[in-house]
Amino acid sequence: MKSKYTFSIKEVLFAMEVILIFVLIEAIAYAFGHFDAGTIALVLLCVAVLLFIAAFLNARIKDKKHKNHFAV
Repeated sequence: MKSKYTFSIKEVLFAMEVILIFVLIEAIAYAFGHFDAGTIALVLLCVAVLLFIAAFLNARIKDKKHKNHFAV
């Protein structure tokens, strides 16, 4: 019997992203209730630094692919 609906990889990845964001929000809410402000600030700062590094490296890779143009 053939399934009426098939899942594509993009749909599965999107669903995983949504679940991951939900888990991260719940983890931050848990942290606010159980840790002090210094620890929370340090964790959020580390997350921001990791996101900045990932975005910087991604932009750098795209710029190398487009040698004479800006990556868009």
